[in-house]
Amino acid sequence: MTTFKKIKELCEQNKQTHVLKYYNELPKEEQEQLLNDLSQIDFSILGELYSASQTITKRQLHLGDIEPLGDVKNCRELKEQEHEELWEAGLQLVKEKKVGIITLAGGQGSRLGFSHPKGMYNIGLPSGKNLFQIHADNILKLEQLSGSNEKEKGLIVWYVMTSESTDSETQQYFKENNYLGLRPDQVIFFQQSKLPSLTFDGKLILETKSTISFSPNGNGGIYPALKDCHVLEHMQKSGIEYVHVVGIDNLLCKLADPIFIAYCARSNTQGGAKVVEKSYPDERVGIFCNCKGKVEVVEYSEIDQEISNLKDEMENLVFKHSNIVNHFYTFQYLSDICENWFDEMKYHIAKKQIKCINVDGESAFPDQPNGFKFEKFIFDAFKFASSFSFLQVERNSDFAPIKNKEGSLNDSPNTARDMLSKLHVGYLKSAGAKAIVGDGICEISSLISYSGEGLTEIAKGNEFKLPIYID
Repeated sequence: MTTFKKIKELCEQNKQTHVLKYYNELPKEEQEQLLNDLSQIDFSILGELYSASQTITKRQLHLGDIEPLGDVKNCRELKEQEHEELWEAGLQLVKEKKVGIITLAGGQGSRLGFSHPKGMYNIGLPSGKNLFQIHADNILKLEQLSGSNEKEKGLIVWYVMTSESTDSETQQYFKENNYLGLRPDQVIFFQQSKLPSLTFDGKLILETKSTISFSPNGNGGIYPALKDCHVLEHMQKSGIEYVHVVGIDNLLCKLADPIFIAYCARSNTQGGAKVVEKSYPDERVGIFCNCKGKVEVVEYSEIDQEISNLKDEMENLVFKHSNIVNHFYTFQYLSDICENWFDEMKYHIAKKQIKCINVDGESAFPDQPNGFKFEKFIFDAFKFASSFSFLQVERNSDFAPIKNKEGSLNDSPNTARDMLSKLHVGYLKSAGAKAIVGDGICEISSLISYSGEGLTEIAKGNEFKLPIYID
């Protein structure tokens, strides 16, 4: 337990003694809470955070500052033989236990009206499965495909990054549900790092009299968390050579996609990403590009209209490759980021209304922004890669994000369900279904088919009436 004396000295040295204003009036339990919060702060970086907050500049890129990506492989251009070779090569890597998955699952479903970890959200499919279960089924099927029997099949370690607000409930959910069919020792949880919020003059913010205001340090917080939580060490001991990093909220995500993993591995590249083509010029997505010879993701707010609208001679958007948080790393590249490059990544800073103690000594949200929150983004490490590969995939087969409430026109449970249903109807038709009639959702369990394979016996010559769940 950190002593009050030591904490007080740190606060005095860093001109943060205001956080101890109410200490003597707190009950012992709350005193311990405050000391615990303060003990988690690296006081040595407060000056760096404050300096960063005083030099906020809104980057505005113009034509000439960035260039479109050069070599991007479009999955539609894969010939049948190449597709089969990559598929088999990817399954072989799974069989050899060289592939690990990291799922970014630290967010709550607050935007969905769901006050629990987003991975536990029921999307409204006929199966009633949530995002965690659907992803687990992906893994189980891929392991099954990698070997003809239990002895031969591979094992995929699933690293689930939580946050302080979701960790306990996420772990409890997995335990109560028998790890969703996976082995307990192949599901590894680790917590995203966090940073303290600061006032406009660089002071720590008391959220209550006994707690400090913290916020997750962005999805870039994956890098220090991998190191601090000994995940890198676990990967190394497990013999993992390739890592697939994805977000939890993509219903169509193919975890450890054999074709993607094998394509990047065969390209002998340090990093890689799946991309989808922008739907229209002003779509609010980050795009991959080359900036001074380095791979970067630029936000839609950083580019001007000329860049957004620019088209080539075929009338295709020039800057079109959207970031869908679907990334490939070699283990060595991931280790290098964590060990050597994270400190060089910039802080992204936002002015926010942050809950704090008001003049009456009560905890409340102010009417106006009162401080800064700090983040680092996962993609800001890509510029450190000496080589990077891209695979362009189809939105309707690989990307159905769930971010907005049910009923929203885009990126919502209803739009994701519709995309999954259309994809699975397509699987049945390709497998020889005679007819598919009726209204409703078509859902095929990943335990039956990972990406449309193995459905001929079920589908050929048969008629299906929607809604339907095939398991």
